[in-house]
Amino acid sequence: MTYSSGTQACTAPASPANIITVTFPVDHGDIPPLRAVTTSLTSTGGAVSFVIADNGVTIGGVRSQQGTKESAVCSNRGYCNYQQGTCTCSFGYGSSDGRGNHGNRDDCGYILPKVKFVAQE
Repeated sequence: MTYSSGTQACTAPASPANIITVTFPVDHGDIPPLRAVTTSLTSTGGAVSFVIADNGVTIGGVRSQQGTKESAVCSNRGYCNYQQGTCTCSFGYGSSDGRGNHGNRDDCGYILPKVKFVAQE
């Protein structure tokens, strides 16, 4: 989370708005919009307001992002053993790190390198 001004969400009255950017380290799908819970907020000098941007809307020069990936069982590239919580990957796929690289998530999200076989005579 980063702030356009300072290190906290609130700014002094008559100050420019403080834009808070929340970044998720891994994109696993389109998430619902964030909500601001304002029940414990108090104001000593003016109104408190929140505006939340999602699905590509721009606020203060910062454009929101819509998730474009999904979190599918076994990455739709294998079969799930629900009792063990493991995937049996289809041919050509293996366990990923959640970002498309080889890893230990047991999710079939990694495309295995192609291997060329040469017949011996």
